[in-house]
Amino acid sequence: MMLWRVRVGLLAAVLLFSIIMLGLSAGYIAKVHGLDGGFIRFSVPDYAGLGLAISIITLIIVGPIRRVVIDLLRVGAITSLILVELPVIGVLMILWLATAADTAAATSGGSVDCSTFNGLDSSFGTLCHTYQAMEAFSFLTWICLLGYFITLLVFALIAQFKGSGVWHSTVRDTDFFASRAGAGTNVPMMTQDRPAAQSTAQTVQV
Repeated sequence: MMLWRVRVGLLAAVLLFSIIMLGLSAGYIAKVHGLDGGFIRFSVPDYAGLGLAISIITLIIVGPIRRVVIDLLRVGAITSLILVELPVIGVLMILWLATAADTAAATSGGSVDCSTFNGLDSSFGTLCHTYQAMEAFSFLTWICLLGYFITLLVFALIAQFKGSGVWHSTVRDTDFFASRAGAGTNVPMMTQDRPAAQSTAQTVQV
């Protein structure tokens, strides 16, 4: 149950960061298109388009209708099975890492000083601060997904080693640290019952 609560909290954070990233990316793209460079035509950087796309994909997959509310209303939904959820989270994690890396690569891995745009058009300063925010939220979303992916994978492997059929169950309904029910308990009880049954039979014969 503890992992279930962590799951809800992390997915809620991912949803929030995705919404923020969607707004930042859309605003960044609109701002670039609105720049007046005279004969210079400004093109939208790849990381802005990638951030917009991955935020929309995340909202569709991890949205409240698909991943959070469904689990509360319907037990055992196929989208919540660990066998399905684990690879989906893994793919999203990789996509967010690619977005964060592509955004950071735009400055060759160095930090951006937005104060250098103070003497220029305010639009460039806005783009600079938006860029910094996009980079930060890309890494934050990736960290949340990475933490949940590793935790769920470790817990699932622990449950698998204990003999539990964890892959076709949900995080909400799985006790990851419980052993297989009834394992190793039936044989000793039968062994102990045999002498008692034999003694009862001998008493009747006498």
